[in-house]
Amino acid sequence: MRTTQIDAGLPKEMVLRLPRNETGRDFLIGDIHGAFDSVLAAMRQVGFDRSADRIISVGDLIDRGRGSARVVGFLKQPYVFAVRGNHDHEFASLDPEAVHILAGLPRLGMGWAQNLSDEAVIEIRDALRLLPIAIEIPTARGLVGVVHAQPPAGMTWSQFTAALERRDAAVIDCALTARERVQGGDTSIVEGVGRIYVGHTTLSQGARMFGNVVAIDTGAVLRELGVEGAHHLTMMNAVCKTADIQPVVDAALRQVVAVDSEGEGAFSSLRCSA
Repeated sequence: MRTTQIDAGLPKEMVLRLPRNETGRDFLIGDIHGAFDSVLAAMRQVGFDRSADRIISVGDLIDRGRGSARVVGFLKQPYVFAVRGNHDHEFASLDPEAVHILAGLPRLGMGWAQNLSDEAVIEIRDALRLLPIAIEIPTARGLVGVVHAQPPAGMTWSQFTAALERRDAAVIDCALTARERVQGGDTSIVEGVGRIYVGHTTLSQGARMFGNVVAIDTGAVLRELGVEGAHHLTMMNAVCKTADIQPVVDAALRQVVAVDSEGEGAFSSLRCSA
């Protein structure tokens, strides 16, 4: 396992606060890891409007997938926003020499970068350095938070974002690498936010809710690499009905699973049940 370097390549803006989208829809999208063709397929499935809709990624845009070098073009799109994942964060801390050394170690998933020029490595690194650790999105149903892994247990959302802005190393590491909520089935509520979207821990049967935290890494790149299982890319309307966040039994037959329903009223304080 690679060690996350907390102090290297951190952005000036640790928490990005987006304005409310008054004209279109906001879609959350699971870990991409270079599977950008699946992102395009998901956009087609929901009839994505580039002039009004937005995509917000839960991070891990690169590594493992052969298309990882397309990340710069993806992030240049005005409708794309992303938090950084642990893979993005590590690349943001590296110089070209270190990238080329690590790219020669297949188990790290950086083989895609082996033949990149130094200039291309720097361009990707600099794009990833701009990514915040968390994003806030005001919606008609309440505040939506986005982070790659999870906030620390017991913290409210405002305590979490304040700690990020103080550059608290332990909190940043939790935001990038922790898995306790998903792996442990923790259904406690993170107070001060309606719903939080996370990635990082791959779920083989589709997106799931843990309290008011929605885990949407469903292994898009694993499907691309031919790994056996019901892997796919998840795209989800930020204000979708909770009833539509559920395992997808036929996911093995699908490249993407897109949820474009919209719930009504404020997110419920108990498991976002509306």
